[in-house]
Amino acid sequence: MTASVRPMSLDDLIRSNRRLIELRLATPPELASITGDVTGVTAVKGFLRGWQAISILDHQEKTFSLHMVGSFAMQSWITSGLLRLAHDRSIVRTRNSFYALGQRAVADLSISHLHTVARALKVWGLVERYGLEVMPDDEFVEFGGDE
Repeated sequence: MTASVRPMSLDDLIRSNRRLIELRLATPPELASITGDVTGVTAVKGFLRGWQAISILDHQEKTFSLHMVGSFAMQSWITSGLLRLAHDRSIVRTRNSFYALGQRAVADLSISHLHTVARALKVWGLVERYGLEVMPDDEFVEFGGDE
């Protein structure tokens, strides 16, 4: 008899101090809060495919940020914080760029995308700031990650 493996989720990435930071897919009300006309587009950074919007909730600061995670230039990518999402979901404005959007992913985040989120938490200083323990790189390989 083969044991079934539970799929990995955003919630699995943080191993300690989870009461301080919560990761999840963005909710419809969160996306609605940034949906509107995207103006001032001079150039797009690129095309984001198979994207999902995620929410990083900072319970200590009582804030949240939204980010797109998907495939950009043939690699897994996470955007800076979202500012505005077009009504038709064709373009998004972040703090730093504009991205054209392809189809939204129909499934949860891939292992590669989850790994990208974990790395972003480190690079953005959230791991150090809150003393988070995030899933180590070698465990992503065990889940079939491409790293």
